[in-house]
Amino acid sequence: MKIHVEVFIASRLLSQRQETFTPEELREEIRKRFGDTRPGVSAHISSHCVANAPRSAGTVYNYLWRIDQGRLRIFHPGRDVPHPSRTDAHVVPNREDVPSQYHDLLPPD
Repeated sequence: MKIHVEVFIASRLLSQRQETFTPEELREEIRKRFGDTRPGVSAHISSHCVANAPRSAGTVYNYLWRIDQGRLRIFHPGRDVPHPSRTDAHVVPNREDVPSQYHDLLPPD
């Protein structure tokens, strides 16, 4: 599975239990749920998927919102304004990339 999809799913599941979470909690949720320990997971959590961080790569996603260096929450489109370099970034993954058991985490079609 694509790392950004794992970040999206794990962050939505964590947010059902707690409003904010640490990068370590998110990384652990991804490890437990998907068995993924690839180095890219950390880069996605700290940069590629954080809407209020400057674009650091060609492809970025607006899935997370950094509250401070130690806390994250999910990004809320319409309420949160992403960094100017990320205004065109996706706020949800493509439905076909998300396993069907997690489709309830996606907005309705």
